[in-house]
Amino acid sequence: MPKRYSEDIRRKVLELVSTGRTVARVSADLGIAEQTIYNWRRQELLASGHAPLTYTGLTELLEARRRITELERELSRLRGVGEQLPHAVSR
Repeated sequence: MPKRYSEDIRRKVLELVSTGRTVARVSADLGIAEQTIYNWRRQELLASGHAPLTYTGLTELLEARRRITELERELSRLRGVGEQLPHAVSR
């Protein structure tokens, strides 16, 4: 069964890593597996919304940007039509 660590320990370990100490060094000093520390760091990044993009996330971002560009073009076209409409009606 994996060893459980308190939130306080996790927070202190992540603080040590964020101040520049390597995961390997913190792991050796405190006797906590490196992978455990990496997992905690990844979980913290995910929880704070700062996790690096995955392939799926990047694909979704690129698709969203493409759709935004498409919608901006459509909006520009419709604005042009809207500006011409009063002139066409007054004739």
